[in-house]
Amino acid sequence: MKRGLAQVVCMQEVQSDHLKHLVDVFGSMGYEVVYQARTGGKTDGCLIMFKKDYFKLVAKKTFCFYRNGSNLLFIIVFPVSVNCWIL
Repeated sequence: MKRGLAQVVCMQEVQSDHLKHLVDVFGSMGYEVVYQARTGGKTDGCLIMFKKDYFKLVAKKTFCFYRNGSNLLFIIVFPVSVNCWIL
């Protein structure tokens, strides 16, 4: 990650009390961090980080659904810039 090769990083089960640290660390490496907590009193959520040099956030949408507890579907939308390469 420190080499900056990942343009998009997704994480699940990220504890909300770790969020500030993750934003500080990855923000200093050029990532924008978008987080969505789970519903139902859970203390974790989903996190998507992307390189600000390559992407610009256009929209964010969360869909909550319940199956054996609390779940969510987290979608972000951004256009691809000219200097982006995808493997």
